[in-house]
Amino acid sequence: MSKFVAVAKVAVDEPKLPIPEGVINRREFLYWLWIASGIILIIGMGFLAAWILAESSLYPILGVDIFEFDVNKIPVPNAEPLLVQGKFWLSNTAAGLYAFNPDKPRCYLYKWVYVNGRFECPGSGAKFQPDGTHVEGPNYGNLDSYPITVIRADGGQQTYVGQPASLHNVVQITVDMRWLIAGQVVEYPN
Repeated sequence: MSKFVAVAKVAVDEPKLPIPEGVINRREFLYWLWIASGIILIIGMGFLAAWILAESSLYPILGVDIFEFDVNKIPVPNAEPLLVQGKFWLSNTAAGLYAFNPDKPRCYLYKWVYVNGRFECPGSGAKFQPDGTHVEGPNYGNLDSYPITVIRADGGQQTYVGQPASLHNVVQITVDMRWLIAGQVVEYPN
């Protein structure tokens, strides 16, 4: 015969230690830590969104965004283009003056190759004519450009957007880096 012993549990009130004033427990600490990390995350996402929504080109952020030139400092037609402070290329062709953004998507900072007479990307091998049209390589679009405003000797002013600026009877040239005009996408047959 087996004997079972019944054990009764008796609730014993343990004395509770008083929590000092101003001290938080573990649950409150984790709660406040979670709220602080959420606030930091939201602020970080806000800064990230502002960074992404800023100009696509970082060059205007880094300094001056409007450049004025005397006509005597512009390269002669069909001469080697001028890289202005590493921010844009001034290319003077027979058609007129262009201001190209040196940072093409999917391309490194392209350079002017004097021997070939064209712009070339050292990384992808994309090649562009002096007027910005795509010649060959993996980048299927013309070069991005900036608007050029010319002031003529008679006081007239004209802005060229996405087209060559005529330098006939011009006394001053202004390149506005606040606006970037995307180059025309070139479709090649398969």
